Amino acid sequence: MKTNKINPILFIVPLFVIGWGMFSMLFYDTFYSRAVDPEYPYLINGLNVSLLEFKRIGHFDHPGTPFQVFCGIIIRITHLFSGIDNNIAQDVLNRPDHYLNFINIFLIAIQACLLFFIGWIGKKHAIRTRILFILQLSFLCNFLLIDVFNRVIPERWLIITSILFIIIYLQYGYGNRKPFHFAVWSGIIMGMGMATKFNFLPIIFLPFLFIGTNKNRLIYAGTGIISFFIFIAPIITKFKDYWQFITGIASHDGIYGQGEERMFNPEATKANLLEVFHVAPELIFIISILITMLVASIVYRKINKESSRTIAFSIGILLITGLQILMVSKHFKNAYLIPLFSIYGIIFFKIDDFCTAAFTKKWLMGLFPAVISIFILFTAKDAIGNIPIQKRQKEKREQSRQYVADNLPENTLWFVEPTWESAPCVENGIVYGLSYCHRISEYLPELIQTNPNVITFEGMDNTVKIWRSKPVSLDSIVMTAAPIHIYSSPGRHADMLMEKVNQAAHNMGIEMQTDTLFSQEETGSYIIAMQRIFRK
Repeated sequence: MKTNKINPILFIVPLFVIGWGMFSMLFYDTFYSRAVDPEYPYLINGLNVSLLEFKRIGHFDHPGTPFQVFCGIIIRITHLFSGIDNNIAQDVLNRPDHYLNFINIFLIAIQACLLFFIGWIGKKHAIRTRILFILQLSFLCNFLLIDVFNRVIPERWLIITSILFIIIYLQYGYGNRKPFHFAVWSGIIMGMGMATKFNFLPIIFLPFLFIGTNKNRLIYAGTGIISFFIFIAPIITKFKDYWQFITGIASHDGIYGQGEERMFNPEATKANLLEVFHVAPELIFIISILITMLVASIVYRKINKESSRTIAFSIGILLITGLQILMVSKHFKNAYLIPLFSIYGIIFFKIDDFCTAAFTKKWLMGLFPAVISIFILFTAKDAIGNIPIQKRQKEKREQSRQYVADNLPENTLWFVEPTWESAPCVENGIVYGLSYCHRISEYLPELIQTNPNVITFEGMDNTVKIWRSKPVSLDSIVMTAAPIHIYSSPGRHADMLMEKVNQAAHNMGIEMQTDTLFSQEETGSYIIAMQRIFRK
C-alpha cells in the first residue's frame, strides 16, 4: 500500500537552509559596516511602502518593486512585535540593521518552507523522492546560492520566485495535470520575477517549454504582462524612467548605462565570459549534457515518442542559458548569474528523467546524482574556504566600528559622501539609502532626531545639505568648535570633502586642524577630524 508520508531525507535541505542562515546572521557583522548597497536603498524604499508613501520611492532601476513591497510588509510586522518608537519611520531610522536582520530572517524562513513544500507537494502527487531531493539540492549547487544568505538583496527574492515556479510545475505542469492553471500561475510568478530584476528576463521563456498549446502560451504571456504591471504598480508613474534606464544599459557598453554607445565591448565581453565560467564551472558540464541529450534525442527520434519533447527542452534551456550568459558577459557581476542558477532544479529534473529513460543499469542511472553531489562538494569547499577570509575582513571592520562606538558620541558631526561603500557609522548607510528616495525632506524630522549633525557632500560646486535634504552653510559650521568627521577609504573622495571644508575655512579667514583619529593601514581606512584652530 502506497503512502504519501514524506521521506525524512526531504527535511535535510530545508533544515540546512535554516542552519546556514542562522550561522550567517551570527557570523557576520552589522550591515552598515559591511554592505549598504542595495540593502539600505531597499530598506528606505521598503519604509516608503510600509507607510504607503509610494511617491517617495526613488529606486526603480530593476525595478525591484516586489522586493520593496516584501520589505515594507516585514517592516510593518517587525514594528508591530518589536517596535520601540511608535513612529515607524523613526524606529527604522534609529535601528536600521534591526529591521534588515528581520527581513533576512523572513527570507530564510520562506526559502526553507518552500523547499520543504517541494517535498510535500511532490509526495502528494506520488513523485519519486529521488527527484524531489534533486530539486531541493539544486539550490546548493553553486556557492553564490548560499553566499547571498548574508545579504538582503533582490536576488534572494529571485531564488524564492524560482522555487515558487518549481512548486507550480509540480502541482499543475508535471504530467500535464492542469495546463490552464499552469499557464496562469506561471504568468503571475514570472511577472513577479521580471518586476523584481530585469536580468530575470531569460527565465521568463522557461514555461514555454512545458506549455503544449498556443492558446495556453498566449494565456501565459498575457498573464505575465498583466502581472508585471500589477507588481510595479507602486512605481507605475516612473515607468518611463525605468525604461530609459534599461534601454541605456542595453545601448551602452558600460555598467548602468555608462561607457560608449555600443552594445558590447569585445575585450570586456571576452574577459567577462571567462569570469562566468570561473564562477560557474558546472555550466560546462550542464551545457555538455544538454547537447548530448539533444543529439541522442535526434538520433533516436523515430523509436522514442518522448524524443521530441527532449529536443524542445534541450534547445530551449540552451537558448535560455546562452541568453543569460550573454547578458552577464556584457556587464559582469557574480549575482547576475543567480536567475540561471535558480532554475538548476528544473534542468536537473529533466536530465534525471532522460538518464532514467536512457539507461537500464542502476549504476548508470546513478551517475547524474553523483555529479550533483560533486557540485555540492565544490560549494562546501568554497563555503569553508571563504569563512577565514570573511573572518579577517570582519575583524578589520569591527576594529573601526568599535572605535566609533567607544569614542564618538551618537550626535557626532559627520560629513558624508553619498556612496555605496560601507563605513563604521550607520549614518553612512542611511545617507546612501536616502539617495534612492524622493521627498527626503519629509523624513527630516525623524533624521534630525536620529542625528542632527549629519551633513552631506553634494559636489564641489554645490551647497552641502543636512541629510541630503536641507541646504546649510558649511562656512557657519566650520566657525564652530565642533570637529567635522570624515571617513576615508579606497573608492571614496575624502580629499574632495577635506578640500571643501578648507575652502569654507579660507572664506571665513580661519585655519583648520586635521587629525587622524583612527587608521587602518591594511585596508587604507581612516577616520579624520577637522576642527577650527582658536588662536589666543
